[in-house]
Amino acid sequence: MGQTETLRRLAQIGVDGVVPAVGEAVVVRGSNLDEIPELMRSEGICISDNAGLAMNLELGKDGAVKTLYASDPAASQFGIVNSYKEVEALLRSVLPKKEGLVAGRCVPNARWVSLLTTNEADSAYLLRQAAWRYRRPRSYSWVTVEFAEGKVTRIAYRWQPFEG
Repeated sequence: MGQTETLRRLAQIGVDGVVPAVGEAVVVRGSNLDEIPELMRSEGICISDNAGLAMNLELGKDGAVKTLYASDPAASQFGIVNSYKEVEALLRSVLPKKEGLVAGRCVPNARWVSLLTTNEADSAYLLRQAAWRYRRPRSYSWVTVEFAEGKVTRIAYRWQPFEG
């Protein structure tokens, strides 16, 4: 099934909105720095820890890097990075030193798209994405749908244990 048909069917079953999602997760810690090259092939990288440090980067196809968000701790510790080379150097230097710090693949500037009022621009935005995530109607559970070459390749259901 293609992406356009998937959108139509999701609306039919009562899904009111979807958000772009990460397809294959890549998470790098101090213990697996060899995964950095794979992470650098992402559109975005989110760096965070469990103490309020957060930084979201958008990796451009031209090698430029845009800092979308940096919490006060991240901005003061890391500064601003402007190139792939600087991002890679930052990850290699800080991840092994700070326990709990992780860098993972993320969708830069992801936004929810309503399936109730979808327009051409919203549809085009979703069709550029490799994965979508939505809440199952009348549920707290999430479903992630992944695509390759415009076709569904994987559907993952994440049940929430507090559902009755």
